[in-house]
Amino acid sequence: MNRKNQGLAAIIGLAALSFGTGCTDNQQTLFIRQVPVPDPEDQCSVTADPSAPALFSGRLDATLATTYQQFFLVGNQMIARGDAQRLLPETSRVQFYEADVQIFVSDVLVDEFTVPVSGFADEAAETTPSYGLVAVNPVLTSSTVDGVLTVNGPQGTFVVARIVVRGTTLGGVDVATGIYDFPIFVCGDRANKGPCITMSRPTSCEDDLNLACLRGQDIPHDCREVQAAVGGSFCQDSSGTDCQ
Repeated sequence: MNRKNQGLAAIIGLAALSFGTGCTDNQQTLFIRQVPVPDPEDQCSVTADPSAPALFSGRLDATLATTYQQFFLVGNQMIARGDAQRLLPETSRVQFYEADVQIFVSDVLVDEFTVPVSGFADEAAETTPSYGLVAVNPVLTSSTVDGVLTVNGPQGTFVVARIVVRGTTLGGVDVATGIYDFPIFVCGDRANKGPCITMSRPTSCEDDLNLACLRGQDIPHDCREVQAAVGGSFCQDSSGTDCQ
């Protein structure tokens, strides 16, 4: 075991190595498909569509945000069991109610917790799964972020968020997804207000400001937004003019 990450586990205050509620789970019904990308052109909405753009890893700039949150697209493979002719209720739809989160650094478990969630997925249509969205907040707590920066410095490191989403069918059966691992790079120099998020430059400082859907997370930010948040003067447009 890496001594550095043993120290991280101690800093964060790992309470136990167990994971989950101890219930027997049906992990063949639900699965996490992907992490959808919010659409900044549509009020930062996300859609329950497996063909939509997806993130394969995340990023957290700790100078801009203290925690990390995320949407997960969850598929339901259970087919309909109701009988419309006999007016029997459909029991294959799933209501999501919580998510288990484990955080690993170099295979060392440094944090774990359960958070309430909400969401819904209809029954599958023959061989085609149905999808629903779940917002997990937080995925990384402020104590985890602080611990990562304390041990690894502002240059940061990757952590792996291991997610399991739990739900109940309308027939009263408890179900859960299999494990979904999502890597997140955590970085940022808080002491010197040094951001680490990738930044984009506007064509002109007078252009409309495109605010990030989730500040400090994942995708490149307009340098004017970052500059306004941390102070200083480092943002220039494409012509080299300083943006104030």
